[in-house]
Amino acid sequence: MLRFQEGIWHIRVTAPPVEGKANAGLVRYLAGLLGIPESSVAIEHGQTSRNKLLRISGLTARQVESQLNQGLSKRS
Repeated sequence: MLRFQEGIWHIRVTAPPVEGKANAGLVRYLAGLLGIPESSVAIEHGQTSRNKLLRISGLTARQVESQLNQGLSKRS
C-alpha cells in the first residue's frame, strides 16, 4: 500500500519483519516503482524500525516524487 499523508510517504509491505525480509521487500518495491536498480535504494536509518529514512540514487527528488505520485494514482 502506498499513500502520502502529512508530508510523509507511507508504504506497507507484506513481507514479515524477520531476517530483513520486510526491508528487502521495501527496497524491491520502491526500485520497481521508480524504475531503478535495487542497488539505488538504500535504507539510511531505521533498519529495525517501522520508520525508515531512505536514500534514492540516480533520480532527483522531483523525479522520485513524480514517480511515487504516479504509483499512488495507479493504485487509487
